[in-house]
Formats: sequence, C-alpha cells, structure tokens
Amino acid sequence: MQPLFPQVVDPAGALGLLGHQPGLLENLQVVRDRGLGHREAAVAHYTQAIAHEPRHALSYNNLGNALTEMGRPQEGEASLRRAIALKPEYAQAYYNLGNTLAAQGKLDEAVAVYRRGIALAPNVANGHNNLGTALDRQGKADEAAAALRRALELEPAHPSALYNLGNILKNKADYEGAIALYRKSLAGRPEFADAWNNMGAVLAERGDLDEARSVYQKAVEVEPTRAAYHRNLANAKRFEPDDPQLAVMEALSRNLATVPERERITSDWVVAPKSW
Repeated sequence: MQPLFPQVVDPAGALGLLGHQPGLLENLQVVRDRGLGHREAAVAHYTQAIAHEPRHALSYNNLGNALTEMGRPQEGEASLRRAIALKPEYAQAYYNLGNTLAAQGKLDEAVAVYRRGIALAPNVANGHNNLGTALDRQGKADEAAAALRRALELEPAHPSALYNLGNILKNKADYEGAIALYRKSLAGRPEFADAWNNMGAVLAERGDLDEARSVYQKAVEVEPTRAAYHRNLANAKRFEPDDPQLAVMEALSRNLATVPERERITSDWVVAPKSW
C-alpha cells in the first residue's frame, strides 16, 4: 500500500519557524510523520502544536486519531472529546470519536456519535459506512444494511461499504448478492485480502470449491502471513507432498509473531466488517 502522504523534507529547519503557527506546524508534520507511519513522532508533534495553541481543535482531533491507531483508544477518546468541546460542530471529530468508541466496544455510544456526525455532515460516505459496521456489530443487520446502502448512494465504488454489505448478504444466505458485492469491492481495491477471503467462504458454502480455492489463493497471495487465509485455502484443497503452501505454513508456525494474535488459534472463517 502506498503511504497516505509523500515524504516531505524540512529545508533549512523550516519547522522551527512555525512555533506560533500550530496549524501549519501540524499539517507539515502530518505529511512528514503520520504518512510514514511514525505515529509516536506524530503524537509528539500534535502535542507540541497543542502546547503552542491549547484551543486548536484540529490538533486534538489528529492527536486522538494517532493515539487510537497506536492502541491507546481511551486517550484518543479524551482528545477527540476535547476537539468537540472546542468546536461543537466539528463533524470529522464526531466521526473519529465514533471510530475510537467502536474500537473499545462502546457500540451504543459509537452509534449515537456517528449519527451526530451524519447530522452535521450527511454526505460523507465513510460516516454511513462506519455507522453500518457498528450497527452490524450490534446485531441490527437491517439498519446496518440501510446505512451501508446510503454510503453506496454517495460513493458507489466505496470498497469497505461494498464489502460490509456483502457480509450482511452472506449472513442472510444471499450468496449471489454477496459475491457480486465482493467483486465490486475488489474491482476498486484488488489488494483487499479480507474481501478475497470472505468471497471464498461464500463460494465454499455454496459448494463451489474449485472457485473458492482460487479465491482463497488470492487472499494468501495478498497477505501471506494471515493464518486464517491459509486455513481456509487448506480446507478447500488436497495437498501434494511438494505443495509450496506447506512450506509457507511451516514457516509461519515457527514465527508466530508475524501472525495476528486472534488467528493463532481460531475457528472464524469470515473476517469482521471494515471501517474506512
């Protein structure tokens, strides 16, 4: 995957000239650090921007996102709530707070916050997608589907909304509908390994093991360290002694640190909904 932002060089120490301009300081640091995945450095710079201007809502919003991405959602939540307190009509902060609450399993709060964000900015496809994922996790499939369809009205090729709605149709045994949505999702994002995997699961449930095997193979090729994908592929094929997948799985078993923790021992076939 390409970085979110390109790398930017700081010529002649330009950052040192921005001490009293937190917005400029922060935006340049977002480009330089968060886009490169240096979240700890990004947190430090957002904190620096807040020190220069304690009422800068954008800094709190971006700090909250970075903290959540680092696995510190409670701190992220506090920062995002501060952004909203400073700027009550800040729709993006509501969307981000919803994501942080959902990451903590606070689904009722997340749904309420997403709805507030949608009320402020109703034409943001991501907001409807993320509301749909939270509703689906609550077991409200029909409401979730409605939210996801609204996301697709706004952005018909939205890969995550297509994928998430496909998962709902799968659970309703609408296999043809689910497969069509997974294919549309993959047309816009061919590296979307979860969509390959879940489409394989639908094909397997439908009894089409040959195509399921081919699709699972795509998931493995995109993300070869995902144990769930290897398990599903293994269940759909017959191994020969020289099958190269055996060597890959043996290597993974010797280096479990590369395997997501929940997949080291799991019986899940379908991967969870996706926020965007």
